[in-house]
Amino acid sequence: MKPVIAIIGPGELEKKAELLKLLKNVDKKNIYTYFPGETEASLIFSECSQDSLFSSTKTIVVKNFDSARDKQKKAFEEALDSYLDNINGNTILIITAEDLPAGIVKKIRESGEVKQFKKMYKNDLSNYVRKNLANEGIKFEEELPDFIATYANEDEWETENMLQSIIYFAAAAGTGAVSIAGARSILSRSSNMDIFDLVDGIFEKNPLKAAHALSDLRKEGEPVTRMVYMIMRSAKMLWAYLSGSSSSPGGVYELNKMKGYAKKCDLKFVSRIFVMAGKLEITAKSMKDDFSFIELESFIYTI
Repeated sequence: MKPVIAIIGPGELEKKAELLKLLKNVDKKNIYTYFPGETEASLIFSECSQDSLFSSTKTIVVKNFDSARDKQKKAFEEALDSYLDNINGNTILIITAEDLPAGIVKKIRESGEVKQFKKMYKNDLSNYVRKNLANEGIKFEEELPDFIATYANEDEWETENMLQSIIYFAAAAGTGAVSIAGARSILSRSSNMDIFDLVDGIFEKNPLKAAHALSDLRKEGEPVTRMVYMIMRSAKMLWAYLSGSSSSPGGVYELNKMKGYAKKCDLKFVSRIFVMAGKLEITAKSMKDDFSFIELESFIYTI
């Protein structure tokens, strides 16, 4: 490995995988992990400059750089810039961060290596889930990866958490297979949320189902802003489907959902959703949560 390696970019899951790959064959007793928000920069780079007591090479890993306060970041950047002028060849320094100053990145490239990873979006997350389920030998429905990425709100860490839950329960059940219905049951139980029931209830025009889901979500502390996102997401897809837009949902799972919703909803109803969601977003950001829940509940009973 190069003496200095920066793993940067907003792609958290790929950065995590890259770090694990780099450390896979490194003796654990020679790995030292530091967090700039918890350890003085001078101590971190003092460790970098000292040779290992156990072998000719040691590995220093610096994590969570982005969570440090501005003053701590600046001190770390200055110490790193100085260290790059006098690198200890018996130390491997690995830094994970979303971003580093351009000047420092340039210096790292000159004597080390920069690995940059982009944020993962829905297709990337679906492929990530598909690859990991296949690696675990778990059989699954073709649309399951898309389902998980959607259920996770296209969030990388949420996708990872849900993926690990499914892998664990599939192994515990001994079936080696998981369906969308099974995944939904597992994830609703493990994450204490049922947003899909809320969305289904609204677009199926089933106020009782939607109201029960809203009540459960409220008890579990689910943010109103997340509910608004999921409702608006489906509303936009349904609008595209009903209007015959070229941006209609492409996945089989989502397309079937829209076909079902279209039996109950028209463009006028979707317009009402847009208006409601817009008001709700303002209420959620400017008033107590109680007002947002009352407003959403009132809408539900008018569908």
